[in-house]
Amino acid sequence: MITPGNAQVFGPGLFRRVMEFERRYEDVVLDLPAGDSAVMDAALAVSDRVVVPVRASTFDMRTLGHLDQSIAEAKLDNGDMEAWVVLNAAWTNPRIRELEVARKQLGMLDSMCSDSDLIVRERIVYQRAIARGLTVMEYTPVDERASLEMAALYSVVFGEEYRYGR
Repeated sequence: MITPGNAQVFGPGLFRRVMEFERRYEDVVLDLPAGDSAVMDAALAVSDRVVVPVRASTFDMRTLGHLDQSIAEAKLDNGDMEAWVVLNAAWTNPRIRELEVARKQLGMLDSMCSDSDLIVRERIVYQRAIARGLTVMEYTPVDERASLEMAALYSVVFGEEYRYGR
């Protein structure tokens, strides 16, 4: 279950708030800004599963290298944590080679983050669904590829097969 609503907590209060949510909910999902190492370190200390969305870009691949190191350090105290990388907003045009380059770079990581093999493509249906306050699973007309991508993302995030609706 995802918590109804959201809570914005920063700094030292994050750890305390996550522990509070953990007592009340089966799953607690944290959406963190990139680059805030204090918040990231606090989140990594209490996380069972980390999913890192990255674009197939030089900037994201460089940042991922630093994050991979942070995850390695967090695993010293939180050894059961699983970390996954998801390629996000990938171009659908096969002539654009950034995706191919990013896949090679993922293979060169120290492997604290596992490659989920999931690629979420850049699709207009995501923008249209969000504009209507819907998920792509709820949006009509159905975009089967986007729905399959989101079901696969659910599996990466929660470690179980998506089985609700489509």
